[in-house]
Amino acid sequence: MNPAAIPGGHLDTIAARRRWARHPQQTLGVARAAYLRRPDDDRLWRADDEFEPPRREVLVAALREPLPAVDEPLAAEDRPAYDEDGPA
Repeated sequence: MNPAAIPGGHLDTIAARRRWARHPQQTLGVARAAYLRRPDDDRLWRADDEFEPPRREVLVAALREPLPAVDEPLAAEDRPAYDEDGPA
């Protein structure tokens, strides 16, 4: 599996090489608390001065168990709206 093909996968590779302490379950808990409770009329940063409403199905897929960035890549339809080159 190519870590660069997974959103955030390159960060996991860097952390492993640097031997930084990682706590994926705690990080996942914080991300769930921050993103899954956003009101539907809220806006999330996309790029530069672009914001978009939270897409619940994308957030749930990205923050599911097992951790997609560690265990397996997200399916194409579950990937956030950006690719390897940045925001789409």
